[in-house]
Amino acid sequence: MRSWSENLRLDVGCGDNPLGDVNVDIYKKSNPQIRDQMKVYPIPYKEIPNFIIADARYLPFPKGTFRKTFCYSVLEHVSDPFKALRELLRVTHGTICIYVPHRWSRTAKKPAHINFFNARWFRQAFRKLGVKFFKMEFDRWFFPHAYMPIFAIPRGITIEIENIP
Repeated sequence: MRSWSENLRLDVGCGDNPLGDVNVDIYKKSNPQIRDQMKVYPIPYKEIPNFIIADARYLPFPKGTFRKTFCYSVLEHVSDPFKALRELLRVTHGTICIYVPHRWSRTAKKPAHINFFNARWFRQAFRKLGVKFFKMEFDRWFFPHAYMPIFAIPRGITIEIENIP
């Protein structure tokens, strides 16, 4: 039998667009990801429900607290993405949804991005963490344009890990 938190959702790196019942970000005042897109404004953390300032590598929650965890466009900013991934697995007892830009995409080379990912990185990380079942999808940009694709470059990687005990 699970506790009161049976269906709670966590959003790690929520920024100003929270998806969870509990929303975590390391920034309270402003976000460098927003800044490098030429929009300088503070995160309205007082308007975000259940906002907590925390590092993705050290989440302040007990094991298995959340049924679903979102981590969109976060791991490319974290100094140790493997440690953050281990924390996501620790605090989740259901599903984790992750999105990162692919290392070859235009969006991967933004100034605030310090990590660059491809499918191999995640396969190796999941093997080390003992994750056996996950779904990985790529969204793509087609060149020269979408109507006459000659070749495709991955834009981002979406990962879903389900049935975490």
